[in-house]
Amino acid sequence: MLLLAVLLALVNDTSGSRNGRWRKRRLRGSHRAALDDYSALELDGCGRVFLDGGSNTGESVRAFIKGHFHSCGLRSPSRQYASYWSQLSQAERNAAMQPLKEPASFCVRSFEAAPALLPLLRRQEQDHRAQKYDVRFVEAALGNVTAPDESRRVVRYADNVWGVSASGLRWGDVHVGDKPVARETTSISGQSYDLRGIVARVRSLNASAVVAIKLDIEGSEYWALEPLVADPELLCSVSHASAELHAGRSLPEPSLGR
Repeated sequence: MLLLAVLLALVNDTSGSRNGRWRKRRLRGSHRAALDDYSALELDGCGRVFLDGGSNTGESVRAFIKGHFHSCGLRSPSRQYASYWSQLSQAERNAAMQPLKEPASFCVRSFEAAPALLPLLRRQEQDHRAQKYDVRFVEAALGNVTAPDESRRVVRYADNVWGVSASGLRWGDVHVGDKPVARETTSISGQSYDLRGIVARVRSLNASAVVAIKLDIEGSEYWALEPLVADPELLCSVSHASAELHAGRSLPEPSLGR
């Protein structure tokens, strides 16, 4: 997991390494922004929001409500933080991460683009909500477009019930060497949400809201992040962020060293 330093590195990326496919997808998302509608996410009244891109087995949500994001946030290697982190006292670091120690105060919205996983995730949602956690698993992709009909590929790569993954990219782009092997690929269309648009919506409802983000969306992290990091004021309203960045044959690679 890479923390906010990853996003700051992307803000400062002027290398021009982004390829044409990335630019085209970004522009499409910008063009459709007027159609955005986030009411289905039920964000009203949320003073703190955890946006989980890529529910998969629900593991990240379970880790979040158990407080593991808090402990990870305090104990990760220093290279994963913004440069000012090393100058903070322990008390200041504890204060910065304190919201993550109170997961019950968050509205958790977790996005999964593979429909086959939703029945399994819905059962977890019921259990979490029974324990008074405001958790909702959303059947949608998280990227840079809010639309009801975004295309994506659903790949089955294992026989077990969780062995399904969805992505807007080719399997070989995300999994170099085609491992695990794609056993069956289906093209579908469905709801998608723009990450930047959600953050803007949260802030419009509550200017002092605490926003935490986790992304593991099979190569679409780059497209989801670009509009957000291009808006420094909105980016600075994100308190906590982590991402698993997938690099593949035709995907742009962020400059994480700067």
